[in-house]
Amino acid sequence: MTRRAIYLTPSEGRPDAALEKGLQEAGCQVQCAYALAEALQMLRPSVAVPAGNGHARAAARPSGDDRVILLVASVRAGAIPLLSLLREQGIPIPPTLVFDEDGNDVHTIIKALQLGVREYVLASDPEVQRRLSARLMVERAGVNDAEVWKTAATSYAAHAAVPETISVDWDPIGRVVRVGDKFARLSSVEGRIFDLLLANRGHTVPVHDLVQGVLMHANVDTSIGARRLRPHVMRLRRKLESFPSGGMRIVNMRGTGYVLI
Repeated sequence: MTRRAIYLTPSEGRPDAALEKGLQEAGCQVQCAYALAEALQMLRPSVAVPAGNGHARAAARPSGDDRVILLVASVRAGAIPLLSLLREQGIPIPPTLVFDEDGNDVHTIIKALQLGVREYVLASDPEVQRRLSARLMVERAGVNDAEVWKTAATSYAAHAAVPETISVDWDPIGRVVRVGDKFARLSSVEGRIFDLLLANRGHTVPVHDLVQGVLMHANVDTSIGARRLRPHVMRLRRKLESFPSGGMRIVNMRGTGYVLI
């Protein structure tokens, strides 16, 4: 049986060396995810989900002898949005260790605890302490890992029997989003935001890039531009969420940017 730890880490970085060493010392295989969409795909249990034509379609792995027993998620990479999305989509959250590179925001810690995080590790913690935290997490999770995906598959099956996501059509010239027979017209600013997020779907678009590409003011301060962008993003988010079958959602990566998943 392969025991895996999914590690959500920023695309421009790599897992914390001490945490990674602790996971490996406990005999856990580390598999990195560099985007929220990638982590969600890895964490969906493998179950047979009825499709619209009456036939069964296989949902995403893992199953059988390939079990995820631990989630390690970096705050900078989107640990809190990931946990929120797992809960919303009915995907059972495995024992989770959150790695905080900054550690100066108490609201992040409180939110993590509300979402059931087992361990919250700071980058400022000594290396030996971070390594031990990861190793002990694997050992504790390993006590009952045989039941993890059996329970997950049962729980996920109840939520997964929903219509398949309908493809989304985007007309950048007319600024119209179509999902099935419904459509929404976007403003010029909303259209530029959506176009940029869609082109980088599943990956965080930094606020600076959005300010430059959307507001098109080369010399505007990023903090001022972020405030100007916020109401446009909120209106765009509401329009996209009116199409639940489109499966689109804009997630705010605090202090970094936005990602369309």
